[in-house]
Amino acid sequence: MDASYSCPLCQARVALSESDAKREQPCPRCGQAVRFLPLLELEPSPGVDEARASATPFARPAGSIDPLANPDDEDDGIPVLNEVADASADPLPGPGEARRSQIWIGFVMLLGGVGVLLIAGQLVELRNARREFRWFEIAVAARRYDQYFNILALIHIGAFLVSALLFLIWLFKAHQNLLRLNVYGVRSSPGAVIGGFFAPFVNLVLPYLVVQEVWKASAPEHPEDATAWMAQPRNPWIGGWWFLWIASILLALWSHLLREENLELEKPHWLALAAALCKLGAGYCLIVIIGDITARQQARYAQVIALPDQPSNDDEEEFVDDEEVSENEEVVDEDAEDEEVEK
Repeated sequence: MDASYSCPLCQARVALSESDAKREQPCPRCGQAVRFLPLLELEPSPGVDEARASATPFARPAGSIDPLANPDDEDDGIPVLNEVADASADPLPGPGEARRSQIWIGFVMLLGGVGVLLIAGQLVELRNARREFRWFEIAVAARRYDQYFNILALIHIGAFLVSALLFLIWLFKAHQNLLRLNVYGVRSSPGAVIGGFFAPFVNLVLPYLVVQEVWKASAPEHPEDATAWMAQPRNPWIGGWWFLWIASILLALWSHLLREENLELEKPHWLALAAALCKLGAGYCLIVIIGDITARQQARYAQVIALPDQPSNDDEEEFVDDEEVSENEEVVDEDAEDEEVEK
């Protein structure tokens, strides 16, 4: 059965099982990985108030914990150097990274749109030349468009690498934000956010699962329940983004193979055009997903920091059990008095 524990840094109350309490867990309020302490261990022992009264005041570093301090006291009278606000009041990171990532993804989409126009222009010119049997002009046009594509490819690769790096930074911080959103039961880890995109074969599925889990765990509904996010439905935008991205890779690879074998003149261009359009669709979906996750996390965080410290269900059950025990003891005492009176 779960018992009540408290964070040694911010004194947030949580309900944990005995096995979970033996290892470090992320605190839903301060976001730090700590080993929670039973509530009984936080109660001051007899003589603490006298020891504090006779102790000489000293300056403690910022963020340090007074071992004799009572969490309910508003001011312990001891000066603190560079005292900072509570961690729960800190702004949630992510909006800045999300904005930069969206801007660079939009720039990559702009370059992709230029590529679509070049491919479409090459297809039109190729069809006109074939219709009039101008084979020499086909070769000249192909070389000219190859020069355009080479210049565009260099710019596109650089912009894509920058946008990919910014996206991974944003996704990593969005996953870390879950530690401060009162979320429990997340299967993926921050390492999976980075490694999932580079591990062979795994990167075909794991990035989709990670982004889907981050989106579901960022749900602003029921912030007081750390496991309610598991009932969230999947986001179709994430499914569309990943489907279009995988489709663009396969279509581009198919187009490259046909072009190397010189089996068709127009078909590789049509496949390249379809791949470019899929990339544009995937980029648009990703911009929507980044904005949606960021907004959901900000909304949930605003509700989490406003939640009062409520006693856990175990505390209420123990309180009810104590009342029942006291009532039973009173009944036993009354029966004993009645027996004495009869005697």
